Amino acid sequence: MFKETWETIQKKISANPVALLPIGSIEQHGYHAPLGTDLIIAEAFASNFMKDERTIVLPAIPIGVSDYHRHFSGTLWVSENTLRQYVGEVIETLKWQGVSQTIIVNGHGGNNEPLKELAKNLKKDLDVDVVVWTWFKAIEPEIIDFFTYLPPLHADELETSMLLTIKPDLVRLDRIKETEIDGSPAWGEFLHNTLYSTVVKEFSKSGSTGKPTLASAEIGKKFYELALANLSDLVGDLLSINQKKDE
Repeated sequence: MFKETWETIQKKISANPVALLPIGSIEQHGYHAPLGTDLIIAEAFASNFMKDERTIVLPAIPIGVSDYHRHFSGTLWVSENTLRQYVGEVIETLKWQGVSQTIIVNGHGGNNEPLKELAKNLKKDLDVDVVVWTWFKAIEPEIIDFFTYLPPLHADELETSMLLTIKPDLVRLDRIKETEIDGSPAWGEFLHNTLYSTVVKEFSKSGSTGKPTLASAEIGKKFYELALANLSDLVGDLLSINQKKDE
């Protein structure tokens, strides 16, 4: 969007488009994966719609709700309230200019709940349609069917696989085994099957979870394509809703 002129955007707005707003996080992802993993994945999905005349892809919001990773250097975070306010005001600017349908393309689990609350309030208060699309939530049944369990989804076998498909040069293959050894098999610390803590330093020395040694580019490609197809269908459905409003 920021590379286009205002006239180009105005032409798109006149066609009643769907906006896509990628949101990620800057947080540790073990010894082997970059701090911007969630942002990289979110931007990769949104970038597929850059050339679609029916969509407006906004610049990504890089920093999300990640305070529970704070003990690992390089992690940045904002509060849930700050995220809701900032994203909400961005979406309000779209509404003011005539864009009433926004898909938040989310790459980070910690953003999910505050963004869903925001979407509910924007619909209630401003009649703005906001859909929070989190890639691993959108294809969760397929993930469970493939692995026979739900991976913890932080620097694990699935997220590492996605990176091996999207940005393989950023994955430190020589550190994957060590990051798994020093990691946690699950997300969080549990007492009697009840979640006790999500402060990452308390359950993972490396900051990673799951079994990243199982990751592969082939697995990443499979789930990238599944998630992209899901997002494409969602965009198509919202565009159809817009079209019906115009009739």
